[in-house]
Amino acid sequence: MRTVFAILALAALVLTAQIRPAEAQASGPFCFSMQPFTDILVLFVAPNGGNQFIVTGRDLVTGSALSATIFITGNLAVLLGFALVSVIATAAVQGRRTR
Repeated sequence: MRTVFAILALAALVLTAQIRPAEAQASGPFCFSMQPFTDILVLFVAPNGGNQFIVTGRDLVTGSALSATIFITGNLAVLLGFALVSVIATAAVQGRRTR
């Protein structure tokens, strides 16, 4: 009985020792707006290794998606890339055929 208990305890110890926290957990949401604009941005920040961070989010006013890449060096944050995907309203085009 002691042997069975020891084997089960050892197996539980080995299984729980392999569990690590997720490495790509995003921080956020961070909500802010930039003056003089009325847009409200909601951003999530996730580490991408080294001192690089991936930023994704949405503009709540227009519904546009945005993403950015930020690199931190010393006490300076450098914006490597920024993309804003705007929503273009589409409507059905109706017209008459002319002769």
